[in-house]
Amino acid sequence: MKTLFSALILAILLSSYTSAQTVPTASLKSVAEAENSFADMAAKEGTRAAFLQFAASDGLVFSDKPENAQDNWKKRPVNATLLAWRPSWADVSANGELGYTTGTWAFSRTKDEAPVAWGEYFTIWRKQADGSLKFALDLGIGHDKADVVKDNWKSPTPSGKASGVKASENQWRALENSFSEALSKNGQRNTYEKLASDQMRLLIEGKMPFQGKPAAMSQIADTGIETRVLGGGASSNMAYAYGEFEQKGSDGKTEKGFYARVWKFEAKAWRVVAEVRHTVPPPKN
Repeated sequence: MKTLFSALILAILLSSYTSAQTVPTASLKSVAEAENSFADMAAKEGTRAAFLQFAASDGLVFSDKPENAQDNWKKRPVNATLLAWRPSWADVSANGELGYTTGTWAFSRTKDEAPVAWGEYFTIWRKQADGSLKFALDLGIGHDKADVVKDNWKSPTPSGKASGVKASENQWRALENSFSEALSKNGQRNTYEKLASDQMRLLIEGKMPFQGKPAAMSQIADTGIETRVLGGGASSNMAYAYGEFEQKGSDGKTEKGFYARVWKFEAKAWRVVAEVRHTVPPPKN
């Protein structure tokens, strides 16, 4: 693990520090409110209109590849389907410029019909030049039936004082490159055991969310996983990255897909606080 921790320590030292900060309550609420406004517009004006309104100009959605959200949704016709969702977990950087939300979604063929599919979404939010919040990334998973509950979101309990770390522009890249190297050399369980937050939230295809490190670790296989970082961002004491992954599933078959991971500086170290793994079905023969 020496290579991993040397790289992580270097990444931390490259950050510039200011006075101690805590997450402003108003900033945290603004992220959850942005998600709720996004969902409200989808219910009233349709999913297409909502995604076009709330996606950043460079925001991403995923199908068989990452795609610009604006381009993706402009190609889709207006229809009568309903995608309902609400945040159940939210967090934000100390400066309020970067945050994420996760929660249940439910899909109905029309607004008057019962849902026929459910899952969890994972959204990265970034503050824009005009002060508004737009999503930079939207990724999700499917799972069994679950209720979409409004006004019931929670956030991580502050873990000591964030030391006011100000992430460099490439903080996410340094963290992810070190993490990928550790995964390759030391395996998943050893790597996550060292670097996962006690409050980590994990979303895996086909399963309900796992909240807290013990629950998340119960799903981290002691097998190799290959990842390829495609992009990310950072602000203040938070960073995120997304990319491709490939690993052996419990049935021995190869699983491929996309991941997004959020890092946060907790007290004295960068930790993985949230992650989603979206498995892409193999092509049909």
